[in-house]
Amino acid sequence: MMMMMMMMMMMMMMMMMMMMMMMMMIMMMMMMMILTGTLGNLTSLIVLLRPNMRGKSVYLFLLFLAIADTTVLYISAFKTWIRKISGFELLNVNDWSCRIVIFLILLSQHLAAWIVVLVTIDRFVAVWFPLRATSWCTVTRASIATTICTFIIVIYRSLGIS
Repeated sequence: MMMMMMMMMMMMMMMMMMMMMMMMMIMMMMMMMILTGTLGNLTSLIVLLRPNMRGKSVYLFLLFLAIADTTVLYISAFKTWIRKISGFELLNVNDWSCRIVIFLILLSQHLAAWIVVLVTIDRFVAVWFPLRATSWCTVTRASIATTICTFIIVIYRSLGIS
């Protein structure tokens, strides 16, 4: 009987150790995701901020995409990582923190998706209308399109439409 209890305790301890190891692996994977995403987006920002990259609309869209992706990464993944490590959930602090965090997460996710759409439209115009692309696909128009898209998403998210 005593031997059986000792075996059970050892099994429970082994299971607890395995769970701890799995938690550590999850945290390490999340840390690697954050690090890899940060390095990739930072590299994109450095390359896209070069003077010879500033003259085309597609590069401006890709610059905004790197910023939006970094925002998604830090708000969403970092929030989850902190919750896994410390048990602190920013969404549970109060009603306003929950609203702000959810608003920022959804804003940055939607903005990243719509910037990809803007890149697609820009490339479509460049391929199908190559003679007009130089006048249609300008940095100014890309800035205006991104600003309008951002305002529409902000209004959409502010209204709480799901």
